[in-house]
Amino acid sequence: IKITSLCLVNYSEKDFYPISSLVLLEDLKVKTALINNCLGIEKLTKLKSILLSNCKKLSSLNGLGILKNVTSLSFDLCP
Repeated sequence: IKITSLCLVNYSEKDFYPISSLVLLEDLKVKTALINNCLGIEKLTKLKSILLSNCKKLSSLNGLGILKNVTSLSFDLCP
């Protein structure tokens, strides 16, 4: 399956390892999540756009700095 866009609502994982096999993703939206960190997202090297919204437990952005194709990065209601 070639998934290039994904919107996760009420995502209950602590990081992005559960979706790290979706290597063709270009657009990721996460709305209301329990993530603590961004680990696993570094595997999604084709990502161009990331929106993290209402991720109130987010305490680390580790993994984001490796992504070289990201042109849009947005945070809404994240600490």
